[in-house]
Amino acid sequence: MGQHLPLALVRRDAQLPAAFPGFPNKGWISGLAGAVRQAIDRQVPVVAVNRIADENCAEEILRRGDADLVAMGRALIADPELPNKAARGESDQIFRCIGCNDGCVGGSARGTGVACALNPLTGFESRYDLSVTLMPKKVLCVGGGAAGMSAALYAARRGHYVSLYEKGPRLGGLLNLAAVPPFKGDIALYPKSMDKMLRAAGVEIHLEHELDVDEIRTLAPDVLLLATGSRPVELPFARDNARVVAAERILSGDVEAGRRVLIVGGGLIGCETMEFLAEREREIVVVELQPELARDMESRPRRYMMRRMASYQVRTCLETRVASVGPDGEVRVCPQSGEEYSLGVFDTIVLAVGYRPDRTLADRLAAAGIPFTAIGDCEHVEKILTATAAGLRAAAAIN
Repeated sequence: MGQHLPLALVRRDAQLPAAFPGFPNKGWISGLAGAVRQAIDRQVPVVAVNRIADENCAEEILRRGDADLVAMGRALIADPELPNKAARGESDQIFRCIGCNDGCVGGSARGTGVACALNPLTGFESRYDLSVTLMPKKVLCVGGGAAGMSAALYAARRGHYVSLYEKGPRLGGLLNLAAVPPFKGDIALYPKSMDKMLRAAGVEIHLEHELDVDEIRTLAPDVLLLATGSRPVELPFARDNARVVAAERILSGDVEAGRRVLIVGGGLIGCETMEFLAEREREIVVVELQPELARDMESRPRRYMMRRMASYQVRTCLETRVASVGPDGEVRVCPQSGEEYSLGVFDTIVLAVGYRPDRTLADRLAAAGIPFTAIGDCEHVEKILTATAAGLRAAAAIN
């Protein structure tokens, strides 16, 4: 324009976002774009940016007149075909960004390159040969979590005959629990989209059907991909104590926590469970061995979570381990530098100390001499990013 527009042109009564919100809503700073657009009297096009995660958010920003254009970053990293799919009426088959930052921001920070937790092809478009096979095989995927769904989708797109068996009533596995804590609801969109994409690719989906060795032998697949997931780690004091439950039982609604709750483990799972219970006005204490909470969480989501945590009035005991839990719920802890002491009595003790691979079916298959490839958590427990990538690798490796 050849001139500088003074900041004073932005109206003081414009509806602007908080400087640092508890969690960024979709399109959370579009009000700034609207204020600028109004201040310059629409002399030049204004582009709205930041957390424009889907086409509905983009359309709403344009409808309000906040901007002339919208820019999508992470949404198109998750699915470059988002605009085309939306235009074709295939919105239910879009990989939706969940704002986890594990692959995009985290990958850049780690120096491994941009990737996406939900779309394992992002950043690796030319690494795998996903051309349609001339020799289609009968592929059996056991487990409908992130790894199993990913493997089934890419194997089917390569032209293989794919069946996917899931013991639960819906696809997603632990993703369904990961979507329960506050601000994590978008994760639930992923298994729903994958269900549509799998069916469109021709995958036979069998829900509420847990396979055993005999049935797998009868099905006689050419390729068996095992994605049976993981199960919570237990600690010795949890045995035969009704007050001690795994975090997933709280998030699933199987168990309702009492008024006073101790969370053992302050990693990602523990902190998300803490938020879930804090919103339900429980009195919470978190015990963590490490000197910091949520060290396994990406930095940006962690920053928002720690800011929210300050308002929850949660007590934390860092660099501390649980020494014992009595039958009456009394918990004794031992800090790394100090004497053992009592934290008092708790109605519910929640274990959030991680997961270990569920190798039950894998061990039985090995004993029966049936070849298989283990993928995802049943091979090595990590995050969604590694699970979806493992599924893609397994599908690409089918000869």
